[in-house]
Amino acid sequence: MRSTLSPKVAAPEPMPHGREPELTVDRVIPKKHRAEVLRALARAPAGLPHHTIQYDVVRGSSASTILNEFVKLGLAEWHDDLYFATAKGKDTITAYDKFRAVAVGSNGN
Repeated sequence: MRSTLSPKVAAPEPMPHGREPELTVDRVIPKKHRAEVLRALARAPAGLPHHTIQYDVVRGSSASTILNEFVKLGLAEWHDDLYFATAKGKDTITAYDKFRAVAVGSNGN
């Protein structure tokens, strides 16, 4: 039996060069979540346990990925079952917050 369905519009092209886009951490975990975790660590001088970060700060399973990323980058450190923001991490979140404050009121000029 012959199909009577004839498309009037050309089918969209597949992904670039026929490949799916690469699945990276940046595409999966929003930057907002990363900032929230780093901000929470910077505000907690006594450190935060993983459980608190996962359920109170990020509310998701991305906490482990974010924390591992921060430890590798030197923004956070882990000891005695607690995560702490390093001086580099505190400087980073301060700069990020200043940038966001300026960007919110900017018109692009």
